[in-house]
Amino acid sequence: MVRRVNGGAQANPEVQRLALLLEEAKGEVRAWEAEVERLTPMVIAAMHGRKQQVVQDGNDELVVNAMHGSTIELDQAMLKRKLGAAAWKLITSEVLDKRKLEAAMVTEQIDPGIVAACSTEKPKKSYVTVTRKKTRGGRKR
Repeated sequence: MVRRVNGGAQANPEVQRLALLLEEAKGEVRAWEAEVERLTPMVIAAMHGRKQQVVQDGNDELVVNAMHGSTIELDQAMLKRKLGAAAWKLITSEVLDKRKLEAAMVTEQIDPGIVAACSTEKPKKSYVTVTRKKTRGGRKR
């Protein structure tokens, strides 16, 4: 079905064809992304805690890496209460300046233990990388 746009002018057939292809491709991408989401935890579980494994695919090797990460989240309200106004002014510019905070901990103007008590580690989503290494006759190139 051709829809009329732009004051009744017929839509460009090439745009329509490409738009339909693009929409179909986006649907396929979503399906593959869902499959990656489903398979990733299965691969990580099958690796039994190992960070890297090499598997064969014909004459090629697949290097499988289980990637785990985390970030540190700082409870700024708690840190502000524990440090007090003077120390808080030292490390902030309206909001917490993490560079100033780090510098103040290095120079021992602020106790790193207090900062640690106000911090929690937030896990990041685990993921897997797979790298194909081409080989010739079973030997790496």
